[in-house]
Amino acid sequence: MLRVFNKLIDKNPNIAYCIGTIINEYDIKRAHPTACYFIFGKDMYDQLIAMDKLKANTMIGKMMRDDPTLYPKLEAQLKRFMNEFCVANNVDERNFVSSTRDSMILVNKKPIKTVFENGLVNFVNKEGEYTTYIRLNNLEILFDSMSGNMRIKGINEEYVEGNEPFVKLLKQMLRFMERAKTMPLGQRLREMNKIRDKYADSKDKLMYASLLRGNKYQYLIDGERIESDGLIESEGAELIRDDNYINFILPLMKIVLTH
Repeated sequence: MLRVFNKLIDKNPNIAYCIGTIINEYDIKRAHPTACYFIFGKDMYDQLIAMDKLKANTMIGKMMRDDPTLYPKLEAQLKRFMNEFCVANNVDERNFVSSTRDSMILVNKKPIKTVFENGLVNFVNKEGEYTTYIRLNNLEILFDSMSGNMRIKGINEEYVEGNEPFVKLLKQMLRFMERAKTMPLGQRLREMNKIRDKYADSKDKLMYASLLRGNKYQYLIDGERIESDGLIESEGAELIRDDNYINFILPLMKIVLTH
């Protein structure tokens, strides 16, 4: 069945992960200024396009505040763009993974037509191709096992880049997941145990900085759990090491065992 956008922010309830396949994300370039072209005309569009992205979006935000009818008009245009893209590229529901207000993630689909409305509407591939997609609660992990490129939608990029020890192990886990598809169960368990032990036995304390909490460290002090921007070396401060394991490694291990 052809994918139809009745709402912009959506996810496919039947796809929680895609492992060892083709994943792409496409954004509508300058989505909101482009939608404004079809509402206000060329002069407003030219004014918005001449601005940097943040300034243009701020101006559109003020316009929506002053005119409550503008939001549904913009949404209608964005849905129209998305649906036009799906029709032109025969995007099936099985190809649809998730979407934001101006982008969509697709599996096993390489769109051919990306430019519409006489060049005004452009869908742009975001950061190349990926081989694995994992949804963990409100996070989306996109990973390419060939280049090692990884994005975690829902976590600030600077936090991902700032936690090299754990991110390196997370990438190792994702590469293993792609190989595990053809492994006997016993071998899967042995490989998973190696990764688990590498996490548990790490001498680098940055491994335990919580990726979900902006790389803050968590400690147990006098029976209370506290967060710290840096390491606490004082006696009686016990570093809590399980946060990244519970939120990332353990859910991925469960997928390996059921995939």
